[in-house]
Amino acid sequence: MVEAYQQMTPEGLAEVVQDLARDDRTESAVSVMSVLEDRKAARVLALVAEPQPTLAASLTEQLRGAGIRIH
Repeated sequence: MVEAYQQMTPEGLAEVVQDLARDDRTESAVSVMSVLEDRKAARVLALVAEPQPTLAASLTEQLRGAGIRIH
């Protein structure tokens, strides 16, 4: 599954992350984000932030709490 996420476009990943969060599976969304390269993860967060800034902020905090820094 990790390879599939790594090969997806940032736009596709942003949809996946938003869908997971909408289904109360934010932990799964954080897991998806944690396996991405920093650049791609940052782009996904930016895409999520456009329609859902609160979700993007929450994901960022959860990633930081897990020791994952997105630049």
